[in-house]
Amino acid sequence: LVRSRGLGDVYKRQAQVFWNRQEGAEELASSIQEALNGAVNAGHEKKAAQVPSSVYLMKEITAPGVLVECGFLSNAAETEQLKDPAYQTKLAAAIAAEQAPGSTIVTDSVTSDQLAEFIEKKLGCRHHRFKRGYKNVINEAKRLNEAGETCLLAMETSGHGALKENYFLDDGAYLATKIVIRYAQLRRQGRTLADLLEGMREPLEARELRFRLLPEDYKAAGAAVLAALAQYAAGQPGWVPAPDNYEGLRYAVPAQKGWFLLRMSLHDPLMPLNIESDCPGGSSAILRELTPFLTVQPALDTTVLD
Repeated sequence: LVRSRGLGDVYKRQAQVFWNRQEGAEELASSIQEALNGAVNAGHEKKAAQVPSSVYLMKEITAPGVLVECGFLSNAAETEQLKDPAYQTKLAAAIAAEQAPGSTIVTDSVTSDQLAEFIEKKLGCRHHRFKRGYKNVINEAKRLNEAGETCLLAMETSGHGALKENYFLDDGAYLATKIVIRYAQLRRQGRTLADLLEGMREPLEARELRFRLLPEDYKAAGAAVLAALAQYAAGQPGWVPAPDNYEGLRYAVPAQKGWFLLRMSLHDPLMPLNIESDCPGGSSAILRELTPFLTVQPALDTTVLD
């Protein structure tokens, strides 16, 4: 069990391990504590201790158990950032790049151009944008590794992250622990998590609209909408189809310094439309260019445009 505490001074309180009363737990805790002292507690070493009786979960389990407290997140702004799935995606990419420079990072289809640029130009890794859905990005990362391409990380921008070192399990606790340990290491160096993301830009505007598909056979209806969009897009000057696109239809709109993606929802009779732009009013301009197409699609409930 790993947890990060929310009060106190991160400089004064370091990572500490506690053990329960079961046989073998103390030895395990001492071993983990020794590793943490070397990794993040240098100069402020801690000793493993027996867990307080007030910790119900540790008291009730019948197997050897340890509790690792990673420290105190006393910076309110950083604490809020760590709760943000998009921020976790960026941090995970930066940490993976440190471990394997030049490796491939798999993300899902709604990844921003800014994050793709950060992964490739700043981190020096190859960005592989795949389909939405944590199982999809995980399976694609596994496939790339089996094909001989080094890939340590598969991330969905909703916050699901899987690491090769953890058998590509969709394990949020493992990823959070990696981030918190890196946080503590950086603080010991007088740095912050923001230093890992130096040069990372955010889109000026981002929006998502979700159109309900009306027909009972919504999958066929969605496929027909995408086919019609491909024809419509061919007549729009300046729209550029995204290369190596695996889901829906994604087009760059250079005049608005942006892009849009229309795709099928993984599980529901919906078609999400994602739009991003680096121009003030750019996302609205892109939507205006799409509206004549969207409003004549009988399969779509377009009331979200009202």
